[in-house]
Amino acid sequence: DYWKLLARALEQAVARQSLSWTSTVNIFNPVISPFDSKGIPGISIYSYVERIHKHAGCSDSCFILAYTYIERAVNSPGFILSRQNIHRLLLAAMLLAIKFNDDVYANNKSYALIGGVELDEINILESSMLTLLQYQLFVDQEVYSKSLKKLNLQFRDCLLY
Repeated sequence: DYWKLLARALEQAVARQSLSWTSTVNIFNPVISPFDSKGIPGISIYSYVERIHKHAGCSDSCFILAYTYIERAVNSPGFILSRQNIHRLLLAAMLLAIKFNDDVYANNKSYALIGGVELDEINILESSMLTLLQYQLFVDQEVYSKSLKKLNLQFRDCLLY
């Protein structure tokens, strides 16, 4: 259940970031990147990851790849992880992971429906994520194993849920 590991890791990352990011910043600068929504989505991070898991039909390894992509994205200069952007960032990371890793995948319209966004928006998110990652989607075995180990060590208790 790698999706549970991913969900808990993202919840914790956003919670940590929220401690240093006040909501007043968004009042003055409501949209910083294509990933930012105008408000905090009504669905929890955990439920959103669960929704993707339930409807995307992707392999478990896509959740580890998405985690790695998100780690790369948040380490980009000027990128600030927040409750306003985690859902769209996750959707874009999952879309790229699925397309890069799995032999069979749906079209963007299907993933837009799963993610609760319009087709043109998911296309922008995909393009923006590719740019943010500098089109570097390959994750070598060592990086993949480190990501998986990190998630397992930190969040193994969530597999009991």
